[in-house]
Amino acid sequence: MRISVAVVFDSLENRFFSYTEDQADALLKHLEKADLVVGFNIKRFDYSVLRAYTGKDLKTLATFDILEDLFRRLGFRLGLDHLAAETLDKKNPATGSALEWFKKGEMEKLTDYCRHDVEITRDLFEYGLKNGTDLQGQAGRPACPPPRRLEPGQVDFQVVAHSTLGT
Repeated sequence: MRISVAVVFDSLENRFFSYTEDQADALLKHLEKADLVVGFNIKRFDYSVLRAYTGKDLKTLATFDILEDLFRRLGFRLGLDHLAAETLDKKNPATGSALEWFKKGEMEKLTDYCRHDVEITRDLFEYGLKNGTDLQGQAGRPACPPPRRLEPGQVDFQVVAHSTLGT
């Protein structure tokens, strides 16, 4: 697997950054600057892809993986779309295949899709910061408290999602 596009939300700059494979070094430097990197399945998926681009141990980055926390608390995994729909009443509006978009050179569609995933991940994390432990509020079961009680804007965090291709 390799990077086709990566999208990062930087909470200090309050903006999104997009990176392509040839910008992997800049992406990694951006993540290393963060006080906390937040993602959904970031440790098992995103970091495994990013390992091919660095000799550094990505486990040393301060990281909060929403899916990992959910699994630890609930004993099963939930998809990002399901969690966002149940918690935020949101879903990624993009439909289609990331691989097909890449093959067709439709990088704008691919980047938009990743950006929406990053927005959803950021919003889920901020929901957890604001509401404490009930990240799956509509379902009525506690799902994802933040790693420690923080107020929004109190920590610099990067939310990461990227699309990959098989090699």
